[in-house]
Amino acid sequence: APSAGPDVDELRRTFDDLLADSAGTPGADDEHGGVRDHQVEALDAAHDLLAQALASLDSPR
Repeated sequence: APSAGPDVDELRRTFDDLLADSAGTPGADDEHGGVRDHQVEALDAAHDLLAQALASLDSPR
């Protein structure tokens, strides 16, 4: 029987991609170590994804 809830491997890949995006590019011309908007957006998306994954663990299957 197929399991209920999100695919864990897919969540892990998406989360890893978002964290990589949030880290920025080594050697990029960031002034004074500033954080770019896309990095903040990637972290926000990773946070939302983690919240969804945790909520699915709490919900009865």
